[in-house]
Amino acid sequence: METAPSKRGAIYSRMGRPPSPEVLPTFGTDIRHVILDMREQHPGWGAKTIHTELSLDPRYQQVKLPSIRSIGTLLKSAGLVRSYEKHVPIPNTERCVAQRAHQSWQLDAQGNFLLAGVGPIAMLNIKDVYSKVYCMAYPNQKKSVHGYSTRLDYQCALRLAFMEYGLPQCIQTDHESIFHENKGKSPFPTLFHLWLAGLGIAKTFSRIKQPTDQALVERMHQTIEQQVASKKQYSNWEEFFHMCQNRRKFLNRDFACSSLGDKSPLDAYPEARHSGRYYHPTHEEKLLRLDRIYDLLSAGKWYRKASKTRSVTLGGEVYYVSRARPNSEVCITFDSRTRMLNFHDHKEVCFQQLPIKGICKKRIMGDVFWKLVNVQLELPFFWDTQKLDTTFLHNVDMT
Repeated sequence: METAPSKRGAIYSRMGRPPSPEVLPTFGTDIRHVILDMREQHPGWGAKTIHTELSLDPRYQQVKLPSIRSIGTLLKSAGLVRSYEKHVPIPNTERCVAQRAHQSWQLDAQGNFLLAGVGPIAMLNIKDVYSKVYCMAYPNQKKSVHGYSTRLDYQCALRLAFMEYGLPQCIQTDHESIFHENKGKSPFPTLFHLWLAGLGIAKTFSRIKQPTDQALVERMHQTIEQQVASKKQYSNWEEFFHMCQNRRKFLNRDFACSSLGDKSPLDAYPEARHSGRYYHPTHEEKLLRLDRIYDLLSAGKWYRKASKTRSVTLGGEVYYVSRARPNSEVCITFDSRTRMLNFHDHKEVCFQQLPIKGICKKRIMGDVFWKLVNVQLELPFFWDTQKLDTTFLHNVDMT
């Protein structure tokens, strides 16, 4: 590339210090060796720590020391600085300020507790932010008190809530691994997130270390436990489930809330009886649209490190990227038109394309649910220990 001539003539004068192949050229080789030896003896020390140690050493107090940035450059040139993942949040997950009923739901799981006559229970509660309606109080039965709620458990609770109140605009949760990939700084949407996106429901997250963002559903944990689960024994799980739904009906229709002008949630907001977006499990396959998922993924960007065998893991799927350099960081984007993953190098140049894996309705809805929808109209829900048919809901007025 030719250099443009200066205004004074054809001779171009390069400004600044002449380039030097060595790092810290104005300092002696001794100080460079001292810095590298300190880092070798203390691998956890960074440039700032080394600079502070040198400034406190009497031998170097009368010597001009290199800056922290120059020490960092030296460590980087010697290959002693680890690479940090770039932080890229999941797109379109900003918190939603509710301005009408069923615009935003809060979803959360209460810690496991032992219920007399039933066993270990984890309450999965859902509450509407604007109208304060109790959308679902679902007792998730576990094998032990150390069990945890799975993606299928949360989907089961939401499907029951969708059947009664319709589909909301967005759902807010915390950063549990079911909702948010916590292994990297550029998380890929979880299957639960993709499921909501396919149904046209936005996924939002509460702020980290801000428990007040989930205050409504946290308060619901206490209300349900005090009014339903406290100091009472049930003969079986079904009886406890019916009691949860009947009490939830009482709180929504009959119990006056001071924050709502001494009215019940449904009296204060009669429009909260339904969101207007119909849902039924037998129609979920048609309601779930993959193009919505593709639009969500097309706005994302993920950084992953290729292994020695040039394989990259994204969203639980392994991709063999033949053109990637081993142990190198690659940037991954998604093209919704071609439905291909684009792999970029450190200069953001695309060097390979691969078809995306795992984006299918069967995997997102759940294999068990998929098989059951094609067999019968009534949807059975599966837990670790028992099976429940939705025909039992006929005995509970959930309208």
